[in-house]
Formats: sequence, C-alpha cells, structure tokens
Amino acid sequence: MRELPDLRVLAGITTVEEAEELFGQFYPGDEFSERTAQVVEQAVLGAGPPADPVTFPDLDR
Repeated sequence: MRELPDLRVLAGITTVEEAEELFGQFYPGDEFSERTAQVVEQAVLGAGPPADPVTFPDLDR
C-alpha cells in the first residue's frame, strides 16, 4: 500500500473516481469494494497536492 501515492502521481490520479476508472480498464466489470474505495481515498487525499504529471521519454525513436 505504500506505493499508492507514487502510482497516483504516475497515473495522474486525483480522485477515487479516476482511480476506479483506471482499475476498470484492467478489470472490466469489476468495481472497488467500499473498503478499497476508502483505502484509495486515503492514499489520494493523504498524498499531498497532485504533482505535475510525469513525462516519459519516447523510447520508440
């Protein structure tokens, strides 16, 4: 669970809804349980202000 704030920044997640939408891309039809939503909310709210999105280098060149 310590990785959630880092993943939040890397994925640009700022709300529980955005996290659930990203989750749904990998697990279509599944939804967060109430407990999972609470854990994600704590990670999103407790991680401080959103950081600038990370820009990755283009490795296809």
